[in-house]
Parts: sequence; C-alpha cells; structure tokens
Amino acid sequence: MKAGTILDLRKKHTQKSLILAKLKELGYEKAVLKHTLADIYDADEDIRDAIMVYVRDGVVTNLCQKPFEVEKMIDTYHMNPIAAMLFMDWYRKEPKKALQCILLGVDEIRDIEDDAEMEELDVEIPKDVQEMFEDLEESDTEE
Repeated sequence: MKAGTILDLRKKHTQKSLILAKLKELGYEKAVLKHTLADIYDADEDIRDAIMVYVRDGVVTNLCQKPFEVEKMIDTYHMNPIAAMLFMDWYRKEPKKALQCILLGVDEIRDIEDDAEMEELDVEIPKDVQEMFEDLEESDTEE
C-alpha cells in the first residue's frame, strides 16, 4: 500500500472518530449515530467541511441556503450545529420535503401520524420561511 493511501485512511479514521465523539457529546443516541455519520459523508463538500471545522475547532460556519441560515436554525429551532448544517444539505437536495418537516417540527414526514395530528402541531413559523413555503405550493399548482 502506498504511503499516501495509508495517510488518507488514517485521516478518514481520525475524522470519523472526531465526528462520533462530537455526536455523542451532543447527545446523539447509538441508534442514530451510524445514520447521521452516513448523512455527513453524503453531504455536499462545503457542508462536510463546515461540520469538520465545528468538530475540530468548535467554530460554527454560518452556511446560508435562502431563506435558512445555520445560526438562525440553531436559534429558532434549537438545533445543534451539526443538525442545522445537515438540514441545509437536505434542503438543497429535497427543498419541499425538508421545508414541510421544519414547518411541522418533525425530522421526517413519516413522523406525522395523520392529518388531525398535523393540525394540532403548535409550531412558530418565521415569516420568511412561511413565505418560502407558500411560494413552493404555488409553483406545485402551476406544474
């Protein structure tokens, strides 16, 4: 094996160990660690880089994907920085689904049992996010 390959493998192992340690520190349970780690590795490069900066240095990179910003997600939705950054990645890839979930206060659509439960949710919706949701609904009806 080449020295460069060995160093790359060591670096990946070290990064994985650091990420897992930070996720455990943030309270992630064992059942979701593997899934969250996979989400991090599947994320866009700038998201992965921002997560590594946070894991290594404790510095939150305020990524922005209009109308969302990492710091606003942390403040408004009480997310930890990794969850906020992963939400940004999800929003880039599946904007309507991610937007619906954040507005409903759930991690995934399947977390909602039925329409009655959706109506009972008491979620404060920031005005800019609500406007974005309305724009998406209008574009769906036009198609």
